[in-house]
Amino acid sequence: MELTDRVCVITGAASGIGAAGARRFAAAGARVVVADLQAEAAQGIAAEIGGLAFPVDVADEAAVEVLVAGTLARFGRLDLLWANAGIAGVRAPCAEQPAESWERVLRVNLTGVFFSFRAALRPMIEAGRGVLLATASVAGLQASAGSPAYHVAKAGVVMLVRHVARAYAARGIRCNALCPGLTDTPILDPFAEALGGREAFIARVLPTIPSRRVGRPEDVAEAALFLASDAASYVNGVAFPVDGGMAS
Repeated sequence: MELTDRVCVITGAASGIGAAGARRFAAAGARVVVADLQAEAAQGIAAEIGGLAFPVDVADEAAVEVLVAGTLARFGRLDLLWANAGIAGVRAPCAEQPAESWERVLRVNLTGVFFSFRAALRPMIEAGRGVLLATASVAGLQASAGSPAYHVAKAGVVMLVRHVARAYAARGIRCNALCPGLTDTPILDPFAEALGGREAFIARVLPTIPSRRVGRPEDVAEAALFLASDAASYVNGVAFPVDGGMAS
């Protein structure tokens, strides 16, 4: 699977799944824009892979527009955008969920995907081609008692992806969601803190995973490469679990 010379923007690419995706896409020949709120870390990943670092807060509509405009100015095209940036929020059920945390999680994890897709769709529609990806989660497919904002946001991402796939497939644009399960990235830490730390959290969740292991960011990156590539040219509008069977 190759992405030779394709211009790919990945948000939240300074760490975790996004960083693994940036490395994998670059290895497949893509020109990668490493977009992240953590500007210094983004610079480090970009230097490692020969990509372009771009600071962005996906919750800021204008900043996302600048990201896409800057990519077009630099490369003259945009072939793929992977809306991967996300935050954990507060692990607390509905009655105890702070309103500000609820609003921030939805703003970053769902509205940020909307801003990213909308900005990328305009040049893609003009070009008559393009690929959009979003990082949803098994939390968007199954509920739990812990974090309503995160579940609602990720479920919303799945539905947004399905909408975009239906609305723009005839214009040459594909849109799919990745749904990671328990994956070893920094986003685990806020969830784990309420349960006694990372090891305790993993021990609690591991029995629910048929594969009996924690996912790696590289597992998700490999799935993303498939969905981004021409090998998935007839795959559109799916919520693709990368979860060791957790959602089965």
